[in-house]
This record gives sequence, structure tokens and C-alpha cells, in this order.
Amino acid sequence: MTGDDERLQFQAMVSFRRSDDLESRVEDWFRLCREHLSGPVFAGLGEPRHGGSNWGVDFDGELDLGSITFPPRMSLQYWSVVPDPIPPGPFESPRPLGEVDVSVWMDKFPFGKFICEASSDNLSAADVAVHLRELVAEHVSRFRVGYGAVTSAVNGVGRPPLEPALRRSYVDGFYQSEQVLRGYAWVTVVPVGLEPLIEERAKAFPMLQTRRADSGVLLVEAGPRPEDYDEAMMQALWECLAPALPSGVPRRMKVGPPQGLVFRDAREVAPFHLRAEPGPGDGR
Repeated sequence: MTGDDERLQFQAMVSFRRSDDLESRVEDWFRLCREHLSGPVFAGLGEPRHGGSNWGVDFDGELDLGSITFPPRMSLQYWSVVPDPIPPGPFESPRPLGEVDVSVWMDKFPFGKFICEASSDNLSAADVAVHLRELVAEHVSRFRVGYGAVTSAVNGVGRPPLEPALRRSYVDGFYQSEQVLRGYAWVTVVPVGLEPLIEERAKAFPMLQTRRADSGVLLVEAGPRPEDYDEAMMQALWECLAPALPSGVPRRMKVGPPQGLVFRDAREVAPFHLRAEPGPGDGR
């Protein structure tokens, strides 16, 4: 299969606590997005156009990282796209032949997240996902993160689907990221603090692959390729991660993208479940 015929799109995301190394983190994320995606995504499709915005200021052309600003609350989006030379029909939206979208989001809380999405007529969605996995793996080898994932359950804002399904505040998700895992996906990054428990528990699940990054975080991969991440594999991953997941039964959303969730309480298989204290966004 070539091209995103299924209209399935994968997303790479990492979240982290803001620190003095923010600029080097941003530079690393953008560099890896270009190295791992630009060539394969755009090969043979044409010359990409570039643009984006920095804190609400639009720009055209290549991004000059040396010129961007880093206010306490910021957003930075950068896109590269090869437009389809054939105009869309009267009721169709324009669809590029290849596209890479990279973004950085900083909230009013001391946390940030990086997101990367890509699609290509040159690669299947699954092939793009493999490149996203290597991007995340290389970035977290140098920087600790509070959570990370490569997932097809894309919600556009880099929020793990488990949090809204549990009615969990994303603020608590940030603050408690070393106490409970924010979610899970085909590729899940387990932060320092939770990784010893999961690394040991994963030994009982040979279908899962784990690798420890130099930064100390643990990557858990539910199959060599995203096609391997079926219902059985998702169940095995959920059972492996259960001690570190928030308690509660996720609710089923009536609208929106596929959630990719197991609709059971993690405490069913992990009676020694980790407890998380109420955080700033808990409302209590």
C-alpha cells in the first residue's frame, strides 16, 4: 500500500517539564523531524513549501530557529508541504502530496509538549509511523520526558486519549507524570520514576519490546510495526502498564477519532496500583 489511503495519520508526541534546556530541546526536535521525515516523506513528490508561526506571528519560508522567541507561554508551528498540482473538486478540501507538521506548545503551567505529524503519497501511514518512532527514540535518548507516544489516536493537541476518557485534568497529567502514566499507545515512553516497575513487569509479556534510553526513560513498543498493534497486543500492553496507569474505567466517546483504549479499570489486574495525589487541576 502506498499513500495514506486509509486517511490514517500517526502522531509523535512528548511532554516535559520546562527547564533551562528548552532551546536545545526545540533545536533537537526540529532537527530530528527533518532528518527522519523530510527525505522519505517528500522523495519524488516535488519541492516542498515551508511556513508556520511563532507565537501568533505567521512566516513564510524556512524556519530560522535562531530568530524564534521563548516567552513563558508560547506556540511554534512549522510546516513543509508539497501541494497536489491537481485542484480539488468543488466539494473537496485540498490534499497535499506530502506534509510534515512540527509544533511546540508551552502552557501557562511549567510544562511543554512537542508534536509531529506527517503524511505522504510516497509512504504508507504505517511507514511514516516507523520514522516517527525513531524520531521519538532519538530525542528521548538525550532528554528526559514526562510522557511520550507514537499513536494513531490523534486528537490534534497531543493529549493522551486516556485522560479525557477518565475525565482526568491534563494539568494533573503533567504534574503527576512521575506518579502515574498519562496513557499508552503503540510506542509508549515511560518516564523516569515509573520505568523500573514497568521494565520488570514487561518480562512477563514477551510480545512487547522494551529499550532503555540513555536519559533513563523506557520505551515500550507493542510490536515492530503499527500493524502489529491489534486488540490482543493492546490488551497485553495495558496489562503490562496497569500498575502505572490511572485508576477508573474509561468512558466511550460518541464522537471523535478512535480512542485505542481498553475499557477496564487498571486496578483489576494491578491491586498494588500506584496512588496519585490530587494535583492543581483536580478541582478539589
